[in-house]
Amino acid sequence: MKGLGAACVALAVLFVGEQAHACAACTTGDPTLTAFGSDKPHAGRLRVALDVRSREDHIGEAGVDRVDVAELRTELGVAWAPSDDVFLQLALPLLWRDVAYADDASSSMLASGDLGFRMKVALGAGFSLSAGLSLPTAPVVYIDGKRLPIEAQPGTGSFDPALGIGWSLSDRDVRPWAFGASAWGVWPTGAANPQLRLVMQGQRELWRDGAQAFALRAVLEGRIDGRAFEGGQAVRSSGGFISFGGIDLSLAPATDWQVELGLRVPIINALRGDHNEGIIATTSIAWDAL
Repeated sequence: MKGLGAACVALAVLFVGEQAHACAACTTGDPTLTAFGSDKPHAGRLRVALDVRSREDHIGEAGVDRVDVAELRTELGVAWAPSDDVFLQLALPLLWRDVAYADDASSSMLASGDLGFRMKVALGAGFSLSAGLSLPTAPVVYIDGKRLPIEAQPGTGSFDPALGIGWSLSDRDVRPWAFGASAWGVWPTGAANPQLRLVMQGQRELWRDGAQAFALRAVLEGRIDGRAFEGGQAVRSSGGFISFGGIDLSLAPATDWQVELGLRVPIINALRGDHNEGIIATTSIAWDAL
């Protein structure tokens, strides 16, 4: 675990120490967990996963520069393992957003997000290394001829590399328990904030009958945001730290199927300025086709 901790500290220094140009609506969690799972891949494995998240984000001072975002985000991912140690994924997000502004204007949109490529490599002893790249495939949205701020855009408008490290323990020595931790850092090359997302989880399998099983998982998630800058000046409501506590219900209804329902509740909000995020509801379905 010392290696994982050192990597987290190094990523935190990298992602918080630099300057971004504008703040963006944020997210949390490790995007590789649903599509890749926490188990070791096997050659030829093909997994199709659908992840749905509902969340709210409130940025800025009320009556001045406030932006309220209500978002329903779905992500369809297809992951394939060319070998026993490597997982490759293609992820396509689709977003529905309602955005309200300080001047009482509002807008709604349904748009595709930024297409993502991700890779996970098993390192042994439960450790894995992940990398990703998001492409600027989301449309740039205008209302009445005016470009919406980055907070309200469905994508970042830039090529965004990412790097992550993870650890899991779920072998026979600890069953019916399972544990995991991961760090996932994103560095946008355009206007959006850099982020470091941290996840810790512990799971207890409560029932199993062959391929059918039911488990309960406790989750602690955190996110460190880099500070945003516009015109050389720091944006007041940008940067900082937020953490969420949550619980997931995990169900395996049949062979090769996994269904999860979860909630994330903010427990520590140390985001700078006027920036508040609400409860996150999550649903995910994964099917191992091969």
